[in-house]
Order: sequence, then C-alpha cells, then structure tokens
Amino acid sequence: MAHQWLENLLSYSLQIGILLGACGAALQLLKLRAPAWRLFCWQLLLAAGLMLPLVQTWRPGVGDAGIEITIGASTAVQPASGAGLKIPWGEATAGILLTGALLRLGMFVIGLARLHAYRRRSQGHPEVELTYRKRLGVSAEIRTSKEIPGPATFGIWRPVILLPSRWLDNEAVLYHELIHVRRNDWLYMAAEELIRVVLWFHPLVWWAIAQIQLAREEVVDREVIQLTQSREQYLETLLAIAAARSGLDLAPAPLFLRKRHLRSRVASLLKEIPMSKIRLHFSLAGFAALVVASGWLAVHTFPLQAAQSSQDGAKQHAVSLEVRVQDKGVVTVGIELDPDGKLLHATALRGPEELRPEALDAVYKWQYKWLPSGSVEVQTAQSGTDGISVKVTDTGTKRIRVGGNVQAANIVKKVTPKYPQESKAAGIQGVVHLSVTITKEGKVDQVQIVDGDPILADAAVTAVRQWEYRPVLLNGEPVAVITTVDVNFTLAR
Repeated sequence: MAHQWLENLLSYSLQIGILLGACGAALQLLKLRAPAWRLFCWQLLLAAGLMLPLVQTWRPGVGDAGIEITIGASTAVQPASGAGLKIPWGEATAGILLTGALLRLGMFVIGLARLHAYRRRSQGHPEVELTYRKRLGVSAEIRTSKEIPGPATFGIWRPVILLPSRWLDNEAVLYHELIHVRRNDWLYMAAEELIRVVLWFHPLVWWAIAQIQLAREEVVDREVIQLTQSREQYLETLLAIAAARSGLDLAPAPLFLRKRHLRSRVASLLKEIPMSKIRLHFSLAGFAALVVASGWLAVHTFPLQAAQSSQDGAKQHAVSLEVRVQDKGVVTVGIELDPDGKLLHATALRGPEELRPEALDAVYKWQYKWLPSGSVEVQTAQSGTDGISVKVTDTGTKRIRVGGNVQAANIVKKVTPKYPQESKAAGIQGVVHLSVTITKEGKVDQVQIVDGDPILADAAVTAVRQWEYRPVLLNGEPVAVITTVDVNFTLAR
C-alpha cells in the first residue's frame, strides 16, 4: 500500500507539473497587463492542479499490468545477488517526504507564534484605527512594534496590522495593509502556505504560489495609488522599505514588500500598457482551453491507481475441480468465486492439453453456490450429460488478487528471462502476459500464459517460476496471491 501511495504521488506530481509548466509558460507569453486578471488566472491554475485527483478516473487496482522486464539483444541481465545491504527505498522516500512536510509545517507554526509574540509586545493606536475605519470602512487593529522589520498583516476574525514605528504616519503603507484586510488576503496566504507544506518538494508549485503573491501585491499597489492619487510617493515608499528591510522573516503574513518582487512591482507601476478587450478575451479563452487540454493530457499520461477492491480480500476463494471429459481423461481446473458464487476466473491446471478447452467451456457454463459448511456446490442444467462430470476436490483456500505493480514491490528474488536465440534471429519481440499464483510462503506455484508469442512465453514462464516473494498478510495471516506479470521482450536497435 505504501508503494502504491508513492507511485500515485509521483504520478500526481507529474500531472501537476505538466499543467503548471505548460499553462504557466503560456501565461508568461500572454503578458496579461492587468494584475487582477493575472492573479485570477494563476489562482485558477493552482486550483485546477489541486483538483486533478478529483476529476479523473482512477485506474483499477486489480489486474493491472504487472512487472515490465526489457531485455536487450546482446546479453540477458543477470539477477542481483541477495547479499549486501538492501535499502528500503520506498520507506526511505516516504520518510523524506514526511520529514520535509513536518519541517515546513513547523516553520509555519513558528511564524504564527512569532507574529503573536510581536503583537503582545507591540503598542496599539486606537485613534489611527478610528481615522482609517472612517476612510475605508475597514476594521483592523493597528499596532507598532520595534521588532518587526516591515509591515505585516495577519488574522481573520480579528485582523492585526503590525508596523515599524517609523511607518505609522505613512498613509500609503496603512492603505496597503488595510486593503489586504478588506480582501481577506491572509486567509489565501495561509492556504498557500499549507499547500507548500504538502507539496514542498515540487518546484513548479513554489513558482505558481510566488506568481500569485506577486500578482496580489500588484493588485493592492494599484488600489493604493487610486486612493492616494500619488504614484511617485508610493514608489518612494516601496524603495524606502526595500532599503530598510533586512534578515530572514518567517512570519506567515502578506508582507508589504519582498525584495525579489521589487523590480516587477515597480515596472508594473511605471508601465501601465492597456490591453484591448478583444485581446484580453481571446487571451483568457485560449488560456482556459489550454488548462483543460493540459489537464486532460496530464491525467491520461500519468493516471492514478485506485486502491485494491475489497472484493479481492478474504471473501474471494479458490476451488479446484476435477472435470472428467467423456472418459477420455480428467482435467483439473482452478476457479475463483466471489461471495455470491459468481465465477470470476478459471484456469486449467493439469490434464491433457486437447481436453482443456472442452473442460473450461463447461466450467464457465455452470453455476456455483457456497454452502454453510464452506464447501461449494456445483449446479448445472446439464449435469451428467455430454460425458462431462465434475468433482470438487479442494475448497476454502483463501487467495487474494493483487495488482502487478503492487506485488512487484514484494519480490525478493527475480530471475531475468533469457531471450530465445531463435526469436532474436527471427526478430520476434513483444509482451508476454502471465497469470501467476503465489503460495502463502511466497513461492511461485502456478504460471499460466494469458497471451504472447509461444517461444517467448516459454522463456518467461521458466524464469518467473524461479521468482520468490515476501509473504502477503491478510488480517495478520499469510495468504496465497494471484497476480499478473508482463514480460516485455525488446530487441536492441
């Protein structure tokens, strides 16, 4: 299950990478001049990435393609020796991801604690609050602190604006922070930080959030200039705060100025180039179409895999039948039944090859019923006719079906198939599909060929019979497993 979780996380990371990479690059090329539209597009893009797992059809977790072995034409890859240090890469990767997430969460919590500590040691200014509440209709606690390096706003129900004392009389700074309060920007900022906690390892997520924060500040810049009617004074304030700020600030708040955004914000204020409505509408329509197309490509290129169906748990049983065909011989057939007695799968295990098709044909026509004792009753409308008779020889053997990708993680010994010389000489290549039954001890019991070239299939079966697996536990008890293995024979070019 841990390995499947990591595989899904990798697939999702690639999905969101395709979406953010393609659409983010398109946004840069479109050069939307209006910060509000850029903010909307970036937020829409990030939200679309987060919604990908909810809007796609997950691959079934049962009966998927299993293990892929690619063999070159020159030599066969030999199995690695079982000796030496074995690193559990799945567990190690999960540990690294969890550690990174906890560190990011810890930084977020520490930042909140620092903000509250600044607030406790700060000085309130009710008269300033009242003045600006009358101007903007926004209620926020305005406080000054000697510790905080620059203006910061935080809080939802009781928002607080913290300012260095020297900026209390600066109208532009106060307008900027109060507009953040009016827009509830701290709530969005906190959500973005939590996204970074979970996806801390994804560089494109960091890039998208940085673009959102930049566009948000540019939107507020424009609103401040409209209120103050003084672009020059506001630019001077930006430069003055940039010169005064120093050090690393972990506070989770929409800071008045991040130095890496300074150039973009100043350029945006100095170069207000309007876009025509026609170009804006075409740009937005093209961007929306690209989001849909990129999302579709991402989820179909790297689909997520659903958890294993509960049908494949302890309720699924395997039964062996002895089918006598017209006194010519007996074919042993293994069947799998669900709790309602429905036949899920039948495989000829032993018996004459020429009688197997007839025996399997009969088995698929019959009906089955579980008895209270745990045995199986075979019900058929043609019992005793056509020379077909059946005997239940083994009942109640618990087996579970495990997807090939999941069971591959349990392999402890893998023997690579040898490419048949006659197939190489004839240029034959392809995939051999196998159905493999594994005992509760982890040994390969039966290997059935589902599809593939007969010569390649023989080589694949010979190798897979030598594989060994870690036992699979169900409710703490080892159980037999049925899985799929795909062996891909490819000639080197």
